[in-house]
Amino acid sequence: MFVCVTPNGDLDLTLRLSRPFSELQAELELDTELIAETAGGKGHNVARFLAGLGYQTCALGFAGGWVGQRMTTLLQSAQVAPDLTPISGTSRFFVSVTTPDGVRQRSYHQAGPSTTSVEREALIAAIARHAEGASAVLLCGSLPGGTPSDFYARAVSAAAPTRVVIDCSGPALARALEARPWLVKVNLEELATISPGVREDGLADELEALAYRYGVLRWWITLGPNGALAWEDGLVARGRLSDIEVRNTSGAGDAFLAGLLHAGDLGGDLERRLSWALALAGAICEQPAPLMPDPTRIDDLLHRVQIELAGGH
Repeated sequence: MFVCVTPNGDLDLTLRLSRPFSELQAELELDTELIAETAGGKGHNVARFLAGLGYQTCALGFAGGWVGQRMTTLLQSAQVAPDLTPISGTSRFFVSVTTPDGVRQRSYHQAGPSTTSVEREALIAAIARHAEGASAVLLCGSLPGGTPSDFYARAVSAAAPTRVVIDCSGPALARALEARPWLVKVNLEELATISPGVREDGLADELEALAYRYGVLRWWITLGPNGALAWEDGLVARGRLSDIEVRNTSGAGDAFLAGLLHAGDLGGDLERRLSWALALAGAICEQPAPLMPDPTRIDDLLHRVQIELAGGH
């Protein structure tokens, strides 16, 4: 069982334009069709992808109003077990608009509702309860308005001794690292919020310094079109996946995390985990919406990932 925590979850809607839209057009109304409706937010996406790979997953987080109710229904439809904490506010939307051929053109998202201390304590209690016996607890995404930056740090402690994966940025990430999660998965921009000036060409050295500072020995950094780099206790793997048609990057980082956890659960080494992470992320990027891709396409991309290993003890 993977427990996926998404404090600032949303209802994801993907709309496709019926005809091309020009910046010069002054239309106030555009004809679209709804091509995907999912429970979104980083952790909810990871939960859906893991469920698609055959795992039992539980989704935790906040849910308010009719949007929160719809999120719950969509998670259940995706074979994810939701136990969302009710809040007085209404959960947010995330709307993407694609071109007629399915390439994302615009995205619009709300900041999300605020939460009360009582609601936050209820979610911390749910994390502690579901962590017992879980394979891992995943803490993913931004925090709702007014939530203290130490929320994820408290969640790491509440989940102990279960392994905790963290995927966030800024002060929330800095405070979570003080609680020593098991693994960190972020992109380069998110990493820069705790390590200003970090560059791709010096990334391995920077991760070694961060590992020494925080005592966290597993770092997975996505690099957009340049692939990803994994650093685990001094062993470094760099991976790339080229020659794919990128249509929509929404959910790609979440698929990356689901892929590496899947391969790790099967006993995969660093190279195998990075290959799976990139293949699943790449398959998501080829689609107009963050839906579970065809297994045959994932398998095809697995054979096209290029991995370079370096370092180690």
